Amino acid sequence: NGDRLNKSLWAFGWYGIRKANIGLENLDKLTEATDEEKRLIKGQLLFFRGWFHFQFMQYFGGLPYIDKSLSTEEKLTLPRLSYQETADRAAQDFREAADLLPIDWDNTTAGKRTLGKNQLRINKIMALGYLGKNYLWAGSPLMNSESTGNKTYNEEYCKKAAAAFAELLLLVESGKTQYALVEFTKYSNLFYTNGQSWKMPGETEAIFRGPSYEPNSSNWGLSKQYQPGGI
Repeated sequence: NGDRLNKSLWAFGWYGIRKANIGLENLDKLTEATDEEKRLIKGQLLFFRGWFHFQFMQYFGGLPYIDKSLSTEEKLTLPRLSYQETADRAAQDFREAADLLPIDWDNTTAGKRTLGKNQLRINKIMALGYLGKNYLWAGSPLMNSESTGNKTYNEEYCKKAAAAFAELLLLVESGKTQYALVEFTKYSNLFYTNGQSWKMPGETEAIFRGPSYEPNSSNWGLSKQYQPGGI
């Protein structure tokens, strides 16, 4: 479906989780794939399993964490977890994804087949960003209250969030990534582009964003959906 406005989180989210689980369960069947290719595939599948659960959590709170493909004949009796319990499961997937994925796909053997066109591929920095965001949300007074009854910040989850963000920032600030703050002369490119062959806005500050499905949306549509650094 090429219509970016005609996508349901509820329908496509569960679909994405199931696809991720099917992929993870069948990795051993990739007999002709290299070790690098297997790591890259596994990292992406883990990321999206965590990411779809994280999207659901923001709307519905804690929920069952689906880590296997379910049979259509199986009665759904999985227990509903608290928000923080669900966040812990998502964190496991984000952490493992971050350990498996490269910072820049251009520097991998697999990524060289699409050299210079790998910007939208899930990478280590994206996984670390969502690891931190997931922990930060779990440490908020609202989610801490739902999970523990305590209406204050949960310091342990906030410390975990800070550690994930620190790991990300150390990589960026040491020049080991393709991300950086944009010079002021290019500031407008963070939000829109003009006369640049439909170049997506964001420059080197845009960490996580999706594809543009329509020519005009590559300027204005995406500037609203994918804010610079918008993890």
